Amino acid sequence: LIAVIIYVYAILFRLLARGTELEEKHFGSIPKSMRMLLLSSMTPDLVEYFDQDFSSMPAYFGFLFFVFILLVSFTILNLLVGVLVNVVAVVAHQEKEKMQIDFLKNELQRMFMSLDTSGDGLIQQDEFAQLLVKPEICEALAAAGV
Repeated sequence: LIAVIIYVYAILFRLLARGTELEEKHFGSIPKSMRMLLLSSMTPDLVEYFDQDFSSMPAYFGFLFFVFILLVSFTILNLLVGVLVNVVAVVAHQEKEKMQIDFLKNELQRMFMSLDTSGDGLIQQDEFAQLLVKPEICEALAAAGV
């Protein structure tokens, strides 16, 4: 797809640059135009450097350079995607753990309030013993790994 885009734009620039200084310098032929567009898209800061050095080299040298840039770009892209996936996995794990803690906290507070028969906001030993025999509390504690 990129090759087709570069080819079409090379034709356009070749036609539009006819009779100008750009035709002599960068767009004198379709292959020269394609090389200029490819280099300017891969390494925009180094176009002049590469244009001077690669103009006398065979075509396969430019192709190898293109493959090199492509491999390096995809390697860096793959690295960045890996880092993003890892960050998302860590955040998801933390959020899941936080949700479990909040659920357990709410469940225990609800049960504590229902078992506080004295109404003083404290759980006595006999009230706590009643708490441990309730299956929903045991399930909540087991789900939290307690």
